[in-house]
Amino acid sequence: MLNIPLGIGLFFAGYICLPKQGPKEVHGSFDITGAVLFGVALTFLVIAVSSIRAFGLQAMMTLSLIIFTFAFWTLAIVYERCTENPALDFTLFANPHFTNANISLIILKMVFNGPVILYPFYLHLVLGYSYELASLMLVVPGVAMLITCPVAGSLSDRFGSRPLCIAGAGVAAVVFFGFAAMTTTIALPLVVASLALLGFARGIFLVPNSRLILDHSPNDKKGAASGIMKAPSNSGITFGVVFFQVAFAETILAGEAVAELEDAFTLPVVSLVPGFHAAFVIATALCVIAMVFSWKARDLDQAAQTRQ
Repeated sequence: MLNIPLGIGLFFAGYICLPKQGPKEVHGSFDITGAVLFGVALTFLVIAVSSIRAFGLQAMMTLSLIIFTFAFWTLAIVYERCTENPALDFTLFANPHFTNANISLIILKMVFNGPVILYPFYLHLVLGYSYELASLMLVVPGVAMLITCPVAGSLSDRFGSRPLCIAGAGVAAVVFFGFAAMTTTIALPLVVASLALLGFARGIFLVPNSRLILDHSPNDKKGAASGIMKAPSNSGITFGVVFFQVAFAETILAGEAVAELEDAFTLPVVSLVPGFHAAFVIATALCVIAMVFSWKARDLDQAAQTRQ
């Protein structure tokens, strides 16, 4: 409910504060068909991943959803490459730096948002903190990110975006590795510091990454590039939540002590620890992969020197 008044307030604030621009010449119509195809493809992708937990990987329902997902993604991509005014302009991906920056964005959006649903249970069930204290600690990454974002923007202007993107992914990898290594023994001050570092990593990565993507976008396609940047970003958020839920659930249900129980909600705390451990290890690995793609995504001036 809080989002509704916030959204209304932001709408009027934008209408009053943002500079007014005259109408621009429109070339072609909006690609409604492509947008619908990608929406359906993403929906099937989320449902297909969720069905792995519900029905199992070899179940007919899961396999059917995977086939539908592949078919819709193939159809959407082929259609967008053939249409004159695509909703998602795939010609932008001809630039490898643009592509690498977007891949790292998708991965870290998964990592930054996927485990969020696990944090309250980890802090309460495993570490033993009250729900009130756990909820309060979850504010820490957001506050750290708000403080970091302006600083990250200034540093990006001075030192370039690529080093900051690598640093952000690296810090996140260290934090998740620490959670994985100290799943049950991490102390409260270290938890708070780790969550603050995670917020720092988000700010130090996301702002320079956005600049890196737009720097490698043609001037006449900045809007299309922004749309592509937000599409995988939001997809990463959605897919990350589903992916880490499945990874957590499948890990704890695979344990010998758990396999004998029919109701997952009756699991003892000790049986939940491997699920959190697996989630944090996977998050660490994904952060390292994001570091590699961030390293391959050069700043605009570096890319120009490489071409020369």
